[in-house]
Amino acid sequence: MAGREEIAVEVLGEDETYRALFDNMLNGLAYCRMLYEDDRAVDFVYLAVNQAFVSQTGLSDVIGRRASDVLPGLRETDDDLLQAYGRVAASGKPERFEHYLNVLQMWRSVSVYCPKPGHIVAIFDIITERKQAEARLNVALAEAERLRRALDHVPAYIYMKDLEHRYIYANKLTMELFGGTARDLIGKTDEDFFPASTVAKLHEVDNRVFAGALTGEEIEIPGADGHLRVYWEVKAPIFEQAGADRVWGLVGISTDITEHKELEARLEIQAHTDFLTGLPNRSYFFELAEKERARAVRYKAALSLVMIDLDHFKLINDTYGHEVGDRALREFAHVCRQTLRDPDLIGRIGGEEFAVLLPETSGWQAYEAADRLRLAIAAIRLPIERGLPVQFTASLGVASLTESDVNLDVFLNRADRALFEAKRNGRNRTCEIPEGK
Repeated sequence: MAGREEIAVEVLGEDETYRALFDNMLNGLAYCRMLYEDDRAVDFVYLAVNQAFVSQTGLSDVIGRRASDVLPGLRETDDDLLQAYGRVAASGKPERFEHYLNVLQMWRSVSVYCPKPGHIVAIFDIITERKQAEARLNVALAEAERLRRALDHVPAYIYMKDLEHRYIYANKLTMELFGGTARDLIGKTDEDFFPASTVAKLHEVDNRVFAGALTGEEIEIPGADGHLRVYWEVKAPIFEQAGADRVWGLVGISTDITEHKELEARLEIQAHTDFLTGLPNRSYFFELAEKERARAVRYKAALSLVMIDLDHFKLINDTYGHEVGDRALREFAHVCRQTLRDPDLIGRIGGEEFAVLLPETSGWQAYEAADRLRLAIAAIRLPIERGLPVQFTASLGVASLTESDVNLDVFLNRADRALFEAKRNGRNRTCEIPEGK
């Protein structure tokens, strides 16, 4: 069973910053392998968790154990969670949701990603207090002075506005954000602190709250350094008195989730990217390629596909070692990016097999582009410590979209046939499957 260090490398890569995030992030994180019966998720095995997972859930010694053993009753009371995890592990599409975990009696905000088939990474916050605070909000407001003292110690931005969007209260953290005291803030509006576009968005949400709605959403606001910060913002109406329906203002609670969103973005990129070459991985390439094929069919646009196989690439690994082989793959990806156009999509399909999708490109144009790429690959000279530079060639198969290509598989099959011909005819060449064949 791999340890936490190995799992951190597998999920977050070699970068020390990402690995430090794994162990020190405030969000709980669990890396798990899903278990299925008859295509239905029935359990999962914990492969790695961070310290925040242990501290937030109170669960320890979970590595290598089934969730149903760690949390007896999980399958009976929280099957919806199992199915959500199962969907992500099977489809590769991330999901985000709030969920009440019955076996632990806590609310969680969960973001789930699939780093590789059959596995999930779940990042969560315990939001039980927030849910309870929302339910108790009107009662808590009756104890304003007592609440004021307490809120100054809460690590969130808390404030109140009247119907004219004027600030009438802000806790200590909010005043620090605005760079002033209560005297500086009270009576001011968002126009005094934010650009017009941000003010318009804040007021749009405020007006819904003034109409009686309880809101919760992400808001992007420029920070003091000019970079956008992302906040999870909950706003609730304040009524004139208990039981009344007349609103006199609102209370807002905002939490800075910028680091959480940045980590989400990094994990999403990782789920779509081949770690060695930086190119789209197989599943993501096929997802984008199918969308492009459907677009080309809809608008009757030209579209071509090139399948690439690096000739006898195993010999490089066997002769020079995998480190040189990895360098060769990275150099190949670099040459592809330099040789092809920005709109062209390159993906790593297998070990030494790649594919290129060429939008708005006819058959003869695709053939010329593919052969230019073949020559550029053959011109690669990879220096090594001893001996002559490493060289390698590639075989390329080209196919252009036709009416008979009813789906991506048919299109790929035609390009594969062209690649087979290139290899059969001696390799280091470009072959094309004519339309209609």
